[in-house]
Amino acid sequence: MESLKEVAEGISLVTEVGLGDSSICRVTSDTCYAIRCVKVESDSLSKICDGKKCSWNVGGEGGDDYVRHLVILCIERIVEAGKGYKDGGRKGEARREVFLLNNACYLLAQLGSAPENKTIGEGSDCESDSFVLTDSWFTSMLNSMIDKAYRGYVRNSFEVLRSYLTEVDAGKFKYQSGNLLSLDSGRQLKSRFGGFADALQEMHEYSGGLRIWSSPWLDKIQQDGLAVIDEYTVFFDKYSRYQFSKKKQEEYLRYPPMVARSIIEGLFKQEGKGETE
Repeated sequence: MESLKEVAEGISLVTEVGLGDSSICRVTSDTCYAIRCVKVESDSLSKICDGKKCSWNVGGEGGDDYVRHLVILCIERIVEAGKGYKDGGRKGEARREVFLLNNACYLLAQLGSAPENKTIGEGSDCESDSFVLTDSWFTSMLNSMIDKAYRGYVRNSFEVLRSYLTEVDAGKFKYQSGNLLSLDSGRQLKSRFGGFADALQEMHEYSGGLRIWSSPWLDKIQQDGLAVIDEYTVFFDKYSRYQFSKKKQEEYLRYPPMVARSIIEGLFKQEGKGETE
């Protein structure tokens, strides 16, 4: 019983901070290893816990309660580690959401997937690499965490880009000389093209060094981004033909659709091992 408490305390006392590329932190991989080892002895673990007052007992089987206890402790440490991204504004929030998504996906893939779909890692001497945690509380908890992190990243990145693509009534444009729009009319396009370009550049800078280790979620996030670029392409084709700046037109239009698309397609490129399905 004391050894079980020590494992739980070891997880709860971790003071890890989020990694630079928002990848998997040590407490996540260690928890997966501990749970796989615990499940080998699930029958005897239930007998050990039966009738004893344990901090993790919530009314079910002792072994299952202990596994749930470890998962909850791990998630708490992951969330706490995510607070280490102290960059101001959208940058810190976006990096934190990717970190949470990566670690939740890793837990779900390692403990909730068939053996052929999980990355166990080298050096594992645990005999339970083949088990799958199918409990509904586990999949529900992790899927909720993943979805929240995904929506948080989209809110701080692609939705910001989309906010600059609002329609302008070109029929009300006024001109100051030749094809050059008046200052008031020009400002409407400057704020949109300039805001989009600055937001895209910022997103490229803070997302460029990040990795998303789940291929399905990487694809989903990139498709969301490309959908915004499709909207931007329509906006660009419609309004870039107007001369809205006398001296800085090229700067406002520095990200034509093909360049913007290549930026989105290059986000979160996965390199090396550690990817999950």
